[in-house]
Amino acid sequence: MGMYIDKMEFHKYLKEYKETKSDRSYEKIGEYFLMIATNYLNKPFYINYTKDRKDDMISEAVYDMIRYIDNYDVNKMEEYIKDGKTPDPFSYFSQYVYNGVMRYIAERKKHSSVLVSLPFIENMDRYEQE
Repeated sequence: MGMYIDKMEFHKYLKEYKETKSDRSYEKIGEYFLMIATNYLNKPFYINYTKDRKDDMISEAVYDMIRYIDNYDVNKMEEYIKDGKTPDPFSYFSQYVYNGVMRYIAERKKHSSVLVSLPFIENMDRYEQE
């Protein structure tokens, strides 16, 4: 898991973005976000979703990661490095992907259950004939 992303390099770009707000680091972070979301939706659990739905889920996940990029604590991760541990921004942002996808699925289920529960939709043919 996360083998397609170098954690230290990802952390380096996040640190650079926090310090300088450079476009180069932001673009690279965006590429990582897209890779994380796309590869997350390649899990067997999501195989039956259409390409359009998966694209919507990816968009939702990337939006969440961008929206909460400032919540990533670079200083805390720097302390991990000093302790000989490896920072893991991959798992941090993967959680945003999971939450975004689950929220998207819940919203779609809610919308579909509302449409099914409306009696005039079930009997629409009868109403049109009257």
